[in-house]
Amino acid sequence: MIPFIIVFVGSLVSPSSAKTVSLSIVGFLTGGIIALFDIAYRVAIPYFWHGKTLGLRFFGMRMLREDGAEVTLKELLIRAFSAIFLAFSTLGIYYIVEIVSFFLSTSHRDFSDTISKTIVIDDEIE
Repeated sequence: MIPFIIVFVGSLVSPSSAKTVSLSIVGFLTGGIIALFDIAYRVAIPYFWHGKTLGLRFFGMRMLREDGAEVTLKELLIRAFSAIFLAFSTLGIYYIVEIVSFFLSTSHRDFSDTISKTIVIDDEIE
């Protein structure tokens, strides 16, 4: 994000076509890196922590498949890519759409849970 800001400020000070192209390239690369970290967080951490992200671990919850089994890589990938698709298709108001879908759903699941056929439950005390 910082390289994008530096190039953006530089293009405001003295605009040129080369700076505009470099701004586009740096912005695209920065967005790609952020998307990769987002996918890694949504897939790798729950995969190795048995259905728990940092937030779910903090609140004592975990993700499971609808049948009660542990989530597999397939469900985690579907969940991650559906969240990214929703973020892009709603032009950044992803969390508002997720909150609305959570409250309108009879099972109180958000969009990503419904698409990936996962549930979030309170983790039992071990």
